[in-house]
Amino acid sequence: MYCETTSSFVGDSRSPARTLQFLTVAAWLIPVVFLGGSWVLLTLAPNSTYGSDTFLNLSTASQHFWGNSASFVVTLLISFSCLLSCTTGVANSPRILYQLALDKQLSLVFAVVSPQGVLEPALILTFFISCLCLAWGDVAQIIAIAGTAYLLAIMGLHLGLWLRRDAPEVRWGRLSLVFFAS
Repeated sequence: MYCETTSSFVGDSRSPARTLQFLTVAAWLIPVVFLGGSWVLLTLAPNSTYGSDTFLNLSTASQHFWGNSASFVVTLLISFSCLLSCTTGVANSPRILYQLALDKQLSLVFAVVSPQGVLEPALILTFFISCLCLAWGDVAQIIAIAGTAYLLAIMGLHLGLWLRRDAPEVRWGRLSLVFFAS
């Protein structure tokens, strides 16, 4: 989803060259944030009785910083993260469907744009899929399925890059085999 979000962000930017320069710096900071956040969580929440309960682990870890308001701050963090993820999906999925239709990979109905510039068929399909996930209700299964699909898509991307490793437009094609295998 990061690639699609980045392309939308750059496509809507008033100065795409400067935006790309900033996004390069931001991309290098992603591992630092993930590793640093994981280290803080592991260091400050040593209680293994919580298992995979995100709320309890984050509350315990943030208790040292936020005191009695830790549970409120963690509730906001989890809520905002969920809302941001949903918003990103709703914002990017219609654009992806639209581009796939323009590339003749999907039905041309997804290339239809209203006079106001709204990608209506793609937005309706995204809404329908979101409602199905909401009706399903098992968040752990939805995340597992979405995560598996995302992982397979990234693996397919790196396999494709490795297969075309000698093409001039492919950067680090041989390294893609390592990413595919890992």
